[in-house]
Amino acid sequence: MKKQGVWQAINRTPEMKTIGNSWVFDTKLDEYGNIDKFKVRLVERGNQQHPGIDRMETYVPTASLRSLSRGDHADGTTHPFHPVSQRKGPTPSKRSLRHETVDLSFYVFQKEETIIAIWIHVDNGIIASNSPTQIEEFHKALCNNFEIKWSDAMNWIVGLEWDFGEGGVTISQTRLTNDIIDVYPRKVFQHDCPLLPIPKTTSDEQEAIMEATPFRLVVGLLAYLVSGSRPDLEFAVNYLARHSTAPTMTNWTILDHLVVYLLKTWGHGIVLRPRDCTLNLWRDTGWGGKLERSQSGFMLKMGNVPILWGSKRQTMVALSMCAAEYISLSDSMQHLVQVINQLTQLAQDIKKTIFCDNQEAVQVSIDNVSRKCMRYLDRAFFICE
Repeated sequence: MKKQGVWQAINRTPEMKTIGNSWVFDTKLDEYGNIDKFKVRLVERGNQQHPGIDRMETYVPTASLRSLSRGDHADGTTHPFHPVSQRKGPTPSKRSLRHETVDLSFYVFQKEETIIAIWIHVDNGIIASNSPTQIEEFHKALCNNFEIKWSDAMNWIVGLEWDFGEGGVTISQTRLTNDIIDVYPRKVFQHDCPLLPIPKTTSDEQEAIMEATPFRLVVGLLAYLVSGSRPDLEFAVNYLARHSTAPTMTNWTILDHLVVYLLKTWGHGIVLRPRDCTLNLWRDTGWGGKLERSQSGFMLKMGNVPILWGSKRQTMVALSMCAAEYISLSDSMQHLVQVINQLTQLAQDIKKTIFCDNQEAVQVSIDNVSRKCMRYLDRAFFICE
């Protein structure tokens, strides 16, 4: 850290309030579960600050040493009467990189027909370009300013396993799947795979509340698995997450079936095959009636490859099936617009198709019918070009 000029010792003034820090040690594993390296982070104790009193905004409270240097690390201790302040380094925009307006960890460099896209996650990153020469030049520029670990083959990153084959790329999370099965406290794997009929929420109130801590642990691991490579588990995990604070015996039984299904579909993932760049948005809704919130789900595909998916309860009660479909259509369109904005910065010519199986919602979205019974939705939900 001293070698990279990250910190600067300054004189303390009477009105200056300091916060403490601590070292966090961790072990990083490779894609095979073997020890790759030992990591250390200097964590600032941001919990000692009070919003609106000694801080006005939220910032990242951790400093990853690997994002700055690799190999030898200097001693980070300072004199007790010389506080340490973080020196502002050169921003990516000053190096001809612009961050994406939607995702601030996604940077794009474009010069004529050459495009370089950089995705950064804490101390890991991916660089993609249509010019191998530009990637090599960018690699040299990084090495001149930082000590980095460069890999020409991308086999594993942030828990996602990449398998490059002749037919495309397969993304899976077998290590995380094994971890979920190993930590699951109820070793009852004789259940069948299909989930039980989802009970009404009123019946759960009559059941005894079970222990919540192991339930939240497994559901949290499943949530990361779903976000990476298992869209088929999206609805089930979303349903269980609603009951993570006070799970009942029925919720545990549903989780039993889900873990068995995960065991029998071990190794499943997403296969990426290069096709056309047409975006196809599929969405559907299950109306919950006039007393409960409806459930919405969507899947966004580029060609025939799923790139984004989700399932959740709607934020308000829909008074009709048409209203529930319209709310779902509005929510899924927001994700579509975000992806279009990202691809536009990569100079992609985007074609899109939206699939909706409710003609009433389609007619309402294009203002072709009366909206008299749906005026209560106008403030929060709308669809336009």
